[in-house]
Amino acid sequence: MKKSFLYFLLSLLTGFAGCSKNDDPPPGAPVITHVTTSTNRVTPVTNGELNQWLVIIGRNLSRTQKVEFNDLVAEYKDIYSSDTLVSVQVPRKIPGTVNNKLTLTTDHGTVTYDFPIEIPQLKNTGFEFDYATVGSTLTILGDNFDLYGFLKEGTTVTFTGGATAQLTEATATSLKLTVPNGAQAGALTVKGAAPMNTSFTTTAHYLDSRGILMNMDPFGGWNGAAFISSGPDPAPFAGKKYFKITKAFGGGWAWDPFMSNRVPIPAEIVADKTKVSNYSLKFELYASGNGVPSPINIVFQDPGYKETWFDPSGKGQYPFTTGGKWLTMTVPMSAFADHAFPASPIMEIMIRGDQPTNANFAITNFRIVPK
Repeated sequence: MKKSFLYFLLSLLTGFAGCSKNDDPPPGAPVITHVTTSTNRVTPVTNGELNQWLVIIGRNLSRTQKVEFNDLVAEYKDIYSSDTLVSVQVPRKIPGTVNNKLTLTTDHGTVTYDFPIEIPQLKNTGFEFDYATVGSTLTILGDNFDLYGFLKEGTTVTFTGGATAQLTEATATSLKLTVPNGAQAGALTVKGAAPMNTSFTTTAHYLDSRGILMNMDPFGGWNGAAFISSGPDPAPFAGKKYFKITKAFGGGWAWDPFMSNRVPIPAEIVADKTKVSNYSLKFELYASGNGVPSPINIVFQDPGYKETWFDPSGKGQYPFTTGGKWLTMTVPMSAFADHAFPASPIMEIMIRGDQPTNANFAITNFRIVPK
């Protein structure tokens, strides 16, 4: 009887041990059912973007060890997991191999899921100021420079004529350099650092002299001669005279242009009005004090009439000032889409709105150039 009791006790203890948590069946292989964004956990998404926070939904996702998008591995510190979800940030890098897969690995297996990541294109939108002098800073504007290897160290900029410069500063949206001796007018070639060795030719031309719309020395139009200035406030650039607008505008949507003139239009636009999308209207602007108090009204007419309201701030913020420097402004000619341009229409520029306002800015060097 004593032996039977000991046998029963041992069997009971063994049974309890077999039901302990440590001996529970392990979780299964990971399963992904869908993906959402971190800001909308309800609506599934079918693709993602670089640098985006995503939430992977499924089962058996605890103890996630690795998440890959294409061949890019997410930073482990940016992975937060539970049994039903994983929060992760897509790396901000260009993948070496694109397979459009999300791959998730736990200590119980690996799962792949169809999930393309959009790869942003390199963008080059122009210069901050097309007429930077030798020894001053020229800033190339755009986006995603860092993704394509345009780094401060290793990037070379070559001017028309062969003069070269190295970058003094590089960010995702701008590349800065000092204009070297011997820099000639024209486009620049920018070659990025190894190993990508990406290159592009700037859309803007340094010291751009293409497509000039009017001569301001002397000015041959009307509603403008009284505003022509050659300085000293602000100092002119490249010998350019300018319109100096220190003027009170009366409001009431009054038609009060400070510049009116006939201007030459590129032959391609005259022949086919749909070609306006291939061009930009550019000019230089300097604004201080009251600055530009509202959007600039630009009008083409005769025959017909087409206008746009250009926001130099890009953000609807007024008064707009340029921080004590000349800046190059770009207006897409697509703003005048469907207008049947003759070879030399009337162009008029004004500040026009419902309220009286004061302005203090200089504006010059109007031109229509290919994008």
